Amino acid sequence: MQRRAEAFANEALELSDRVLAMQYRVMATVLKAVDNHAEALPACRVCIDELHRLSAVKECFNVELKKGFWARFSKDERRRIISSTCRVNRVVYDVARMVGFVNKELSANNWPCVDTEGKNV
Repeated sequence: MQRRAEAFANEALELSDRVLAMQYRVMATVLKAVDNHAEALPACRVCIDELHRLSAVKECFNVELKKGFWARFSKDERRRIISSTCRVNRVVYDVARMVGFVNKELSANNWPCVDTEGKNV
């Protein structure tokens, strides 16, 4: 799992590769705790927080939500990043729901959000 963390932190990689590394990191975390998924949730939450704090991910959400001039460029790549980010969130949400943690630790009020210039997504 250390290599996936290193891949995510490697700023020389393309954003899509870094997001993919985070997807693998979440999957590995969930699979590592296959007998007790509740143990995986704190680590998965850290993964989501790291992904959402990534400035390039924030920028993708910002540009897509504003629909300004820059929204015309790199539309497909930006939407792939947003989609991948949402998939990572969905996997963790499904695991949390499966073990009954949605109403406790990962409720809508506690769920890590992408901060897009004052708005949380």
